[in-house]
Amino acid sequence: MRLCRGLLATARPLPSDVWQFGAGRPRVAVLEGVHGNEITGVEVVKALVEDFTHKGLGIREGQLTVAIGNPLAVAQNTRYIEEDLNRCFDGKSLETSELEKKRAAALSPYLEGLDVLLDLHATNKPSTPFARLPGPIEGRRQRFQVAEDLFLSSLPTSCQTVLWDPHELIAGGSMTDEFALRHAPDGWDGWDGSYGSYICLESGQASDRSSVDAIYLAVLQCLRKLQMLGPLGFEGRPGPGDKKPRAWRHFEIMEKFSLDHRGFEWTNGHGEYNFQVVPAGHVYGRKGQVELRAPEGKESYMVFPKA
Repeated sequence: MRLCRGLLATARPLPSDVWQFGAGRPRVAVLEGVHGNEITGVEVVKALVEDFTHKGLGIREGQLTVAIGNPLAVAQNTRYIEEDLNRCFDGKSLETSELEKKRAAALSPYLEGLDVLLDLHATNKPSTPFARLPGPIEGRRQRFQVAEDLFLSSLPTSCQTVLWDPHELIAGGSMTDEFALRHAPDGWDGWDGSYGSYICLESGQASDRSSVDAIYLAVLQCLRKLQMLGPLGFEGRPGPGDKKPRAWRHFEIMEKFSLDHRGFEWTNGHGEYNFQVVPAGHVYGRKGQVELRAPEGKESYMVFPKA
């Protein structure tokens, strides 16, 4: 039984596939379906909306925003319709007729002034769960500790990897979590002990939906830690992530390569899964006749292989 003391919040008229419950602070957003073929988080969002609107779960204090990022792409089970929505939150293209850019403009106000963002994703290739956290190198340890306390520690113990992109090499700062960090509440600097946190969770391969229940419970635990919920009804039982210390592994994006007119192919068995080891100086792919090599001096790891 899921219980919550206090008044039951009601949804307000909002853009399509966006729901809000409660008011005030803290302000939390749970976002999924930014990529339409990543369904695990969509199921989590649907469960949250169902429980908050029909099953008596309510917000004690603060405001919860729940949204499906790209509902048209979700309906077609495709990553995007015209362009990648998670490359559209640069704040530069808010007036446009292009589908995903219009959607980014509609969602952007609900990603501003947030205390916490949980953006739920999945990967194209096989992967253990991992979190990607935004922001510069300075203050990284503190930001990780906040993210771990609020959300990561409640995830299944198979999640013990964190990916950092301090130089915004993946998308040039145009992803949802990067946008939310840039538009954090005034006075929040990300390492002053406050609870602000902007987390992208990659739950595993997109075709694997086995983690829906565990992620749903971890989201509720996060809301409870923020004192937004009353008792959840499962005290005394172990949560999806036990409290044993995890041997977290931290990785940083150092180089990016993209497809171009020359075409691309993986070589030497690379590109099969996320965090696959690439030995130092090893050839991992080819663009036309040009071989792509890992940096010399130390081994590298491949992440987000899509081709």
